[in-house]
Amino acid sequence: MDPSDATFATGVPPEAAGAPAAGPPVDPAGRYTDRYLLARGGMGEVRAVTDARLRRGAVMKIVLPHLARTSAAARLRREAELTGQLQHPGVVPIYDSGTLADGRPFYVMREVQGQTFREAIRALAADFSHRGFRRLVGALQRVCETIAYAHSQGIIHRDLKPDNLMLEAYGSVLVLDWGIARRVDEPDALGAGTPGYMAPEQSAGPPEAVGPPCDAYALGVVLSDLLAAHPEPPPTLRDLIAATARSPLERPAAEAMALELSAWLDGARRREEALRAVSEADRLQPSVAARRQRAGTLDAAARAALQALPPHAPVSEKGPHWAHQDTAAALRQEALLAEHRWEQMLNHALRLYPDLPEAHARLASHYHRLHQAELDPAAALRLEALLRRHGAASHADYLRGEGTLALASDPPGAEVVARRFVLTQRRLVPGAPVSLGRTPLTAQLPHGSWLIELHAAARPRVCYPVLVPRGGVWSTTPPGGSPAPVVLPEALAPSERYVPAGWCIVGGDRAAVDPIAATRVWVPGVVFQRDPVTVAAYCRFLDTLPAEEAAQRQPRRQRAPSDPGTPRLVRGPAGWAPAAGLDPALPVTDVCWRDAAAYAAWWAAETGQPWRLPHSIEWEKAARGVDGRRYPWGDFCDPTWANLVHSSPARPALARTGDWPLDEGLYGVRGLVGNARDLCLDAYRREPPPPHLHPDEGVGGEGMRMVRGGNYAVAPAMARCAGRLVVGPGNRYPNISFRLLRPLS
Repeated sequence: MDPSDATFATGVPPEAAGAPAAGPPVDPAGRYTDRYLLARGGMGEVRAVTDARLRRGAVMKIVLPHLARTSAAARLRREAELTGQLQHPGVVPIYDSGTLADGRPFYVMREVQGQTFREAIRALAADFSHRGFRRLVGALQRVCETIAYAHSQGIIHRDLKPDNLMLEAYGSVLVLDWGIARRVDEPDALGAGTPGYMAPEQSAGPPEAVGPPCDAYALGVVLSDLLAAHPEPPPTLRDLIAATARSPLERPAAEAMALELSAWLDGARRREEALRAVSEADRLQPSVAARRQRAGTLDAAARAALQALPPHAPVSEKGPHWAHQDTAAALRQEALLAEHRWEQMLNHALRLYPDLPEAHARLASHYHRLHQAELDPAAALRLEALLRRHGAASHADYLRGEGTLALASDPPGAEVVARRFVLTQRRLVPGAPVSLGRTPLTAQLPHGSWLIELHAAARPRVCYPVLVPRGGVWSTTPPGGSPAPVVLPEALAPSERYVPAGWCIVGGDRAAVDPIAATRVWVPGVVFQRDPVTVAAYCRFLDTLPAEEAAQRQPRRQRAPSDPGTPRLVRGPAGWAPAAGLDPALPVTDVCWRDAAAYAAWWAAETGQPWRLPHSIEWEKAARGVDGRRYPWGDFCDPTWANLVHSSPARPALARTGDWPLDEGLYGVRGLVGNARDLCLDAYRREPPPPHLHPDEGVGGEGMRMVRGGNYAVAPAMARCAGRLVVGPGNRYPNISFRLLRPLS
């Protein structure tokens, strides 16, 4: 029997469907009254009837009159029996069965109305939506459950197709037309399915070969029809088309298909919820950026206003600018909390749907940006782990850890040898040499800290430490400029050490005294004096001064501002000399900043070169190199490496320059951690320096002056190279000295 399922499904009256009306069938009990014909096929008809006993509509299926005593009647009875045995929500229930007065068998079932699966697929293809697609996947999943139930009862359908699947208005899904269904253990040759939905063994094989795998095949074809309506069919659903495998042994059972579809639906629902969380996170981003931008504007204005005020300005003048700084700090805190909420939302999305690419991509970009800007090694390791979790594939090149060293020299043609810093006995030391060729050159190197050595004929060897970034280029370009070659000086005196121009990290050591935030700064090239100015050198300076000025500038131990102190140098017939017991090779101490500046002016005039005190940022680069290490040799300090409070069993005391050869920076400058602190050129500054250091800016006036380094009377914790101290320009201390530098001409 092959009635028109579309007409039957929608319950269209005969006059609309074009089917001729027939007289009302009269059952022996007079229970059913005919209303109209729903559908007619070659073997029977389906009619809408009214059940007088229960006062409800129903559907009656009857064989045609001339087939009342043929095999068609037996098949109808068989169909009613098999369908009636399937007690499942996905099967239309059988209400009644019997024989009409003219001998034709009939059965009565629930009246259904809705949309066939084929009609639903066509509507989806015309106006695709993910929600509509998931609805039909859910419907097909319930169809698979219905067929799995039938198989568990030993019954196979044999004619599954989109036209035989009904979607009712309130969510129920029905498998219709069990007219050629049969029991598995009762093979027969009657009834063929629909071409295109029949398995190979059903269309060409023996009857006994037809079994549950045939229904699985048809379900796979129905799924293919559904996937054809999707612009980009989900791969996990495409895998289920294996149900259409030619071999029955390779097809999943209907129950397995139902479970797979259920799992996909669960994932689709969780993915939809996860995407909502991503959208909610996206809505937070503008507020985060706006708060930070507003905070930066307020902070910059307040900082500029405060710097314009003298330190002794009254609080009434500073207060409004402090309030702006407080507002900026509050805005940053709000932005930080909002960003934390943003991360929480994205991580919630990943808990719902762990493979959600939208959430992983956003987090990977976030952690990539933070990792690139992070200067603290421990924090960078954490960010790298997070980046690997969320962006291992999308940021593979970055995570591979290689970077580019692009290097030119003036003059060109310098031989370049690279040595990666390795930790040995808790000190970072240059490792095995790697020849890179001659400048100009571009080389790929593993990310990290390297010592680059440049050798050119008739030129001093130049040490040029670099910090090769992941997936980036070590830049030789100053802010707002163009790539600059590494200048190779023509000559250096034995007591001079060259610090080439370039980027470095300053600050960032929270355990240092008066720390500033980690900042990348471009520092011009300079030549340092290897050691502090000695007592002997200072005596030669005093010899050039008028007696009264020399007496004022002589080192003296000052116990109080009003106390002239005890002279440390004496003037004899041959000129100024150390007092008894004072070694002339010691760094000169007990001199003030004004004395050191006067000495620098004298030495510049003597040599014809622009010698001066170092800017504190220049000093920090000479001490720490470019990678932000805490000490010249790394992040650990042992008292045996510098003249500190516990460096010897004797009482702490000032030592001669050069007595502690391990206290040496990457560029060869000595005495940066212990022995005596160094006076610096610049006035005290609370904020980090600008990206491009201009040493002549901010050095005027009589304000407090920067002092850098440790001394013989402090522990390693007080000698960290990022630490900052200040002194008045007229104050003298027995543990503070100075050294000079000159810009590279």
